[in-house]
Parts: sequence; structure tokens; C-alpha cells
Amino acid sequence: ILEGDFVSVCVDPSFQPGGDPWGITMVAVDMKGDWHIQVAKQDSTGMDGWMWELLELRQKFARVHALGVEAGGGQGGVEYILNDWMRRHGVSFPRIQYLKHSRLQGRKSMRISQLTNIVNSGRLSLEPGMHQMLRGLQSYRSGVERQDDHLLDSLAMHLEVQMARTPGETKMPTPDELRHRRFTAIRAIIDKGKRPAIKSHRYL
Repeated sequence: ILEGDFVSVCVDPSFQPGGDPWGITMVAVDMKGDWHIQVAKQDSTGMDGWMWELLELRQKFARVHALGVEAGGGQGGVEYILNDWMRRHGVSFPRIQYLKHSRLQGRKSMRISQLTNIVNSGRLSLEPGMHQMLRGLQSYRSGVERQDDHLLDSLAMHLEVQMARTPGETKMPTPDELRHRRFTAIRAIIDKGKRPAIKSHRYL
């Protein structure tokens, strides 16, 4: 991690031991927008597992700018559990985003597919030994259900947390943003029509 890197941690949580795996990734994005994965872990140890992993990660890396946690349909419950856990263990993060994805933002596979620009353009690097992440990137197929995509889902969350440093699309635009873009485009067309025409000259 270099000076100037923006470091974020994202969690795709699970709550029952032996159920779906949780996934945690930590990414440092440099000033050029290149992604450097520092941590990529998953396990089926439930809520206690990923929270202890988060604690160890926070103790090891002092410079983490943001934490993103998938909240699913129960943001209030996840937020309360995490805040209580951080208070008891004396852990804090400068910024925490609880990412609640609606149907308007598409399925998980659509969010993961937004990583294509970063991966295919060579802007993603992995630390040695990240075999699970490497296998996930190699085997993932868009649109295929029930894949082992927990690490990739966690990685895709950085698109929302990193925001302007991401070289790809960060999030789906809201209706207000779409209206503003359309208004700006129409305004530009109108202003262009008001400008005096430039006379052309024919040279013989």
C-alpha cells in the first residue's frame, strides 16, 4: 500500500455457520485507478467468522479509508450488530457504507460483470497465494446461477465504495441523475444553436 492509495474493505456477509460462505476483500486503488487486492478470504464460519476476520484485518492495516457491507433486506439489523461489535472491541472505520441492492440495480451477476473493464484492461493485481480469488476470476460465467462468487461479489462492492477512483461504471444512475444528464445534453444542444455560425471560405 503506497501513499495516496485509497484503501477499502468490503464484506459479503453470512450469518449461519456451515451455510453460504462469507467473502472479504481489501483493495488499494492507486492514483491511476489501478486495483491492487491486498486481502481476499472466504469461509463458512458464519457471522463470528467474518467479524473476527474484520478485527484482525483492522489491527493489521491501520490505513483503511472505507468499509462496505452488504446489508441485503435488513440494513438495520446488520448495522446494529456491526456497531455493537465495533464498540465492544474498540474498532472503528472512517466511513462505513451499508450496501442495499434493489432490483432496479440488477442481479448480483450484473454487478459482478461491471468488473470486466478493470480485469480485461489489466488494471487488477493480486498478491501471491490468492488461489481462491484467481480461481473465481477464471471460472466465473455471467448469468450462471449458484456459482462460488462470494469473493467476486465482495470485490464488486468496491465499485460503489471507491467511487471516482474506479475506471469503470461505479453504480447505476438514479432517475434524478438521468433527468439531469438529459437536461444538460438538451441545454448544450440549445446553446450550440445560439452560437453564430462560422463562415466558411472557399479557396480556389
